[in-house]
Amino acid sequence: MENDMKQFNLQEYLANPKRQVVTRDGRKVRIICTDRAGLNTKPIVALITLPNGDEVIKTFWDNGIETAGSEDKNDLFFAPTKHEGWIIINKWPDGERDTNGIIYDTELDIPNKPQVGTHRIATVKVEWEE
Repeated sequence: MENDMKQFNLQEYLANPKRQVVTRDGRKVRIICTDRAGLNTKPIVALITLPNGDEVIKTFWDNGIETAGSEDKNDLFFAPTKHEGWIIINKWPDGERDTNGIIYDTELDIPNKPQVGTHRIATVKVEWEE
């Protein structure tokens, strides 16, 4: 799962605190504090959901690492964000097929939407994660 996720960064999180955060192994995380005070204190306090639904309290450095110098299953990551859009598929007189290279937010965003015919053969919904 880790390959689909982006390493946590406190500044990025503060810019968008509604972004979903998960552990390295995919468990749900609720960040409850990002400015814990104290000398050499990990500033992030979070609740991690266990498989039985209980939550445990953990603390992290501002890069989402629980224990400096080692990887841990509790390290924080941003969960992949699901996206969707629409593309146009064209078929040209020589038989070649392609798209116009644009992903539209909704099917209604396609300007001057031509009818399916000579060149435009389909409008297709696409989904991906980042």
